[in-house]
Amino acid sequence: TLGGNGSLPADGAAFTNFNGTLKFKLPQEQTVSDGGSFGQGASPAVAYMEDYKSPAQFKNVCGAVELNLTGTCYVSSIVLSDLNGAKLWGDCELALDGKQGTDEQTLNITGGSNQVILKLEKETKLSATDPKTFVAIVPPGSMSKGFTVKLLDATGKAVSFFTVQNTQVVTSRSKVTCMKQATV
Repeated sequence: TLGGNGSLPADGAAFTNFNGTLKFKLPQEQTVSDGGSFGQGASPAVAYMEDYKSPAQFKNVCGAVELNLTGTCYVSSIVLSDLNGAKLWGDCELALDGKQGTDEQTLNITGGSNQVILKLEKETKLSATDPKTFVAIVPPGSMSKGFTVKLLDATGKAVSFFTVQNTQVVTSRSKVTCMKQATV
């Protein structure tokens, strides 16, 4: 299960309810802290309550892909691309259709693209022996045909690139999909 905390954006525009949908934006760029946590606003959650006395049990709208990387290069950002073209960021509408908290709840994304960028707070040198973990927040159902990973240094130069083609990759709401260790 995913976890985290944070405050609402200063403009208060995290979520709006309009005609049975929640509208919000998934960011293209996700800031990754040194401790491995994901950036503020990258993982929205929603809860359904029968009435105001019911407990609110929140469930993340998105899932996560955990990359475990070893190597000897310096990394400042990571570009993750869905091979099936699924949108990983953009303007979202989440249907309040009675399926809140289930994997069947409808999420539509417009704009955006099939690439999300993990921006590290500071350039990080990978270890040849001790894997460094990076977590990308992605919509449920993405990555079904695999993904590519491009590692960039502080100048924006690609220092490594690899592809994971695996139809067994399943991203689900509130779940972390852990990928095997990759040496880059």
